[in-house]
Amino acid sequence: MALSKLVKARKSELIVTPVHEAWLAQNSNVELRDEVADFVRNELLAKQRKRSQTWSSSSLGYCERKHVYQYMGAAKERQPDSDLANIFIHGTWTHLKWQAMGFMATWLGQAEVPCAIPELGYTGTIDGILADGETGWELKSINERGFKFVLQDGIKLEHKRQITGYMLATGLRRWSVIYEEKNTQEYKEFVYEYDETLADSVRDELARLNQHVATRTLPVMLPDCAEKKNSTYKQCAYRDLCATDRWPGPTLTIRRKS
Repeated sequence: MALSKLVKARKSELIVTPVHEAWLAQNSNVELRDEVADFVRNELLAKQRKRSQTWSSSSLGYCERKHVYQYMGAAKERQPDSDLANIFIHGTWTHLKWQAMGFMATWLGQAEVPCAIPELGYTGTIDGILADGETGWELKSINERGFKFVLQDGIKLEHKRQITGYMLATGLRRWSVIYEEKNTQEYKEFVYEYDETLADSVRDELARLNQHVATRTLPVMLPDCAEKKNSTYKQCAYRDLCATDRWPGPTLTIRRKS
């Protein structure tokens, strides 16, 4: 970043950017402290979190029907293709890059922090909590088109919903949200504050999901999926099961008196 931009960042109300840019200005090659290198190694060796029997924060605001299938542990009909798998792996390394830099620059206090709302069956893993202990941190790796969108319109609604879930689980009411453009590594930070209206909407969504499980009913199929079009349908791991309208759990046996 040019000196003029660094001065501007320091005068802004952003939380991470001024500290991060000052660190980058002095560190073009990363030499990790032992404890930071251990964190990276442990994350690479960690097993994936079990997604069944829990409402995942990262799925809030997306297809509720798919979320129910995931909760019920329905067998996936297809795995990600090589392009999508590459995107997932890129996202993993991008998060580790930022988390390692955050620890080295001392603005990050914790990373990969689990959270939960047991009474709602909700769990999540927070990208990080800042060193002040009072601010959450979320990173999103995004393509050029998506990056242009957030530059114009700010944090995406689905990401606000995800973060609101974290807020409800932790009590933290302020979040630093960073979007990084995949091609250029240009990034933009936003500060998001707790919104009670959106929090009520997230609570309602979790209540609906729990009601569907309790009554063994499925949420309505998305219109585009009903017409078998767009990437949401094409990339869905449950699209064939979804078309059957069949409950993903075991069939109940009704015993009658003889």
